[in-house]
Amino acid sequence: MQIDVRLPREVAATEPDILLVAMGIPRQEKFIKKTQDIIKASVAMGVGGSLDVFSGKAKRAPKIFQKIKLEWLWRLLLNPSKISKAKFLPKFVMLVLKEKK
Repeated sequence: MQIDVRLPREVAATEPDILLVAMGIPRQEKFIKKTQDIIKASVAMGVGGSLDVFSGKAKRAPKIFQKIKLEWLWRLLLNPSKISKAKFLPKFVMLVLKEKK
């Protein structure tokens, strides 16, 4: 993924503490990883799917999935083509957790 550095530098100029990126899986995660040294936000999170729910584009999972915190699994079951993209998320989480604080 090639990233034009103009956007990250423009974002960095605002000195954000929190960065929410809505580009979809895995693009938003790759963007966060590749620009973290430029933007330097304390917290960066991919929120593409959340915005779909907030906007009404996507409906919430059944209450049982919400209650057991597996709403993401419900979305994968509804759209199995996303499994190939989502399989990289555990690796991304581990990379984030290993980062120096």
